Amino acid sequence: MPVGAIEAAPDLRDTELRKLAGGAAFARGRDYWRMRRIHIDAQSAEALSGWAQGSRRYALWLRREAAGWRWDCACPAADDSSFCKHLVAAALTAREGPSPAQPGSDHDADDAGAAVRLRQRPVVEADDCSERVKEVERLARVERARDLTTGPGQGDQPRTQMPSAASNLAAFLHAQPAQCLAGWLLELAAADDAIDKRLRLHQVAADPAQLKSAMGKLLSPGGFLDYRGGLRYALRLDGLVDALRQRLGEDPAHVRELCADALARLFKVYANSDDSAGAIGDRLADLAALLVHSCAASPPPPAWAKTLHKLQRADGWGLLPLNDFWDVLGTQGQSIYAKRVLDAFASLPPPDEHSRYEPEVFATCRMTEALARASGDFDLLQRVLRRDLRYPVQYLAVLASLRAADRAREAQAWCEAAVRKFPRDADLREALAECLQDAGLEDEALLQSWQAFELHPAATRWDALKRRAAEAWPEWRARALAHVAALSHHSATQHIGLLLHDGDLAAAQALAADSAVMSVRLVELARALQSAQPEAAGALYLRAVEADLPQAGATHYAGLVSLLQRASRLLPEARWQPALARIKLEYARRPKLMALLREAGL
Repeated sequence: MPVGAIEAAPDLRDTELRKLAGGAAFARGRDYWRMRRIHIDAQSAEALSGWAQGSRRYALWLRREAAGWRWDCACPAADDSSFCKHLVAAALTAREGPSPAQPGSDHDADDAGAAVRLRQRPVVEADDCSERVKEVERLARVERARDLTTGPGQGDQPRTQMPSAASNLAAFLHAQPAQCLAGWLLELAAADDAIDKRLRLHQVAADPAQLKSAMGKLLSPGGFLDYRGGLRYALRLDGLVDALRQRLGEDPAHVRELCADALARLFKVYANSDDSAGAIGDRLADLAALLVHSCAASPPPPAWAKTLHKLQRADGWGLLPLNDFWDVLGTQGQSIYAKRVLDAFASLPPPDEHSRYEPEVFATCRMTEALARASGDFDLLQRVLRRDLRYPVQYLAVLASLRAADRAREAQAWCEAAVRKFPRDADLREALAECLQDAGLEDEALLQSWQAFELHPAATRWDALKRRAAEAWPEWRARALAHVAALSHHSATQHIGLLLHDGDLAAAQALAADSAVMSVRLVELARALQSAQPEAAGALYLRAVEADLPQAGATHYAGLVSLLQRASRLLPEARWQPALARIKLEYARRPKLMALLREAGL
């Protein structure tokens, strides 16, 4: 089974996670993180291993190598090397720990410029973590189901495009007499219950009472839905979505009630299914959109606010945001809705380490924050955001709300208090630097940026420091590089990364020549040098391959062979052939590697 890979990069941000996983899988992964469904066994600066608790336990790992980031998860959705929701949740857990964010006040890591920084939990040596990753990789292969008859991830593929064979089939069917087509459909319905239920939905689509009855039968899952069952169930839901769309123009009020009923049932089904492919979730999103359209076409009575509140309590995936319904509720409906939310918020117990993760607490805080934002109630927003202030991310959420309300002085005071409470949090110090900069206190802002860089010398901190240092940047740059060099006792990887980020290829090249450097950074440097100094780049590619091959597994050979190919194109034959000969001699007992070398013409 192929293992996924992306181009090497010094940081892996939430925007990149969304790009890798897709919006739906990223959202589900964030939900998994919030529900604390991830266990990290081991981490180092460049790898993690652990497992996710889905319908069963799935082993997973993520590792940075010379050829880039690589990953695997034992869940069915990752069969085609997809970056699944479990991997998203693992990346978030590695960065943030087990869901520290206040329910309802999630601080988006993109806004804070956060990146996936694989913290030490537990603290392990890189070699020990690498061994653990290899073991989890083996478990993932063992655990992976091999008898799937339905291709993984197909629920995520566009359902609007038809291949040419399907187009030919459509032309053939259009040419058949109606009686013949009816006979074929009846045969299919007799053989497949899902087809039978879908056809009956079309049959009763014009009759509201019969449509509701048929919908109830179609929505019954018959127990837990495994991966394949979830895909089949999602295809069944397509018929329901189509039938409701047909009714929307004729009777939007009835469609509203049917959508609400369907979503109430499906939220329970969704919580008891393996929707790794996201197919059921996509249909839930379709029904949620239909509910919004039906409410806009036929505003509900005030009492329907109770229905919406009940649906949102069951919606753990954020499919029914209050902003989509607030205006159509009307003044009376808004009052009814607000009373229910505020009563629930007032009844919450005092926050503690355990209650804050309870689903009821999470849902109540999330809904109260949404109410505050939809109604423009700033005081209520502050109450919910400040309910639990034991983590830096919660202070950042309050800070964001103060700055959004143009309360600059209050925001600065708040941030100063937060930094006093959490003096070693780089995000808070950088946020304070922004507040001080806005207040015209440039020297104080520069000092906070420097302290943030000292705590976490990443590229984003480097850029902030450079921006605030302005003309004094050469002095601060030297100071920053000296700080990073002092931290990097055994490897110049981070130091070279910052030099590359700053465009100083000469210094990066000189440092790499005399220092221990991780292979991923060697490859990054080689790419930067390739056009101007091809031989130097080729030598770095060779160095990266020779560094990674001793620990490389069979799934990683393709990336390393690709690097060897690059080296062979950039170097004189006399320089790369001896290295290749050594590799063939030393690793002759690795048949897959030898086969890939032959296929590459090496």
